[in-house]
Amino acid sequence: MRATLVAVASCATGRRVTLGDLLPGALRRPRTEVLALLDVADPDGPSWHLPMLSH
Repeated sequence: MRATLVAVASCATGRRVTLGDLLPGALRRPRTEVLALLDVADPDGPSWHLPMLSH
């Protein structure tokens, strides 16, 4: 589960995210909240889900 959250965060931010980059308790928070805390502009938007469609 942690690896999945790290992979999602890496895709959303466009940079490599490690477990150390996640806040304590990140696994107990909603995905959109975790992404927002990592400064993802639209954590529930399509731009990070399908990067090729956002161009």
